Amino acid sequence: MKKMSYILWTIIVLVIIVLIGYFMMISNSNSIKIMMVLIGLAVLVRIIITPIVALMVQHHDKIKASKEEEK
Repeated sequence: MKKMSYILWTIIVLVIIVLIGYFMMISNSNSIKIMMVLIGLAVLVRIIITPIVALMVQHHDKIKASKEEEK
């Protein structure tokens, strides 16, 4: 189930990136281009930051569990 969710998010992100590229090509307005860049950055941050935070939480839980076992 977790793998399916990751695949779904990957497909959604790829579609968003393609749409951002398309709108940036056809747009003449700088404000729309800036907005599209910010949306793209938000999507990329979500892709990069989420797994890193998940790994940090798992590592913290393992350390906490090992300290409790020592007691």
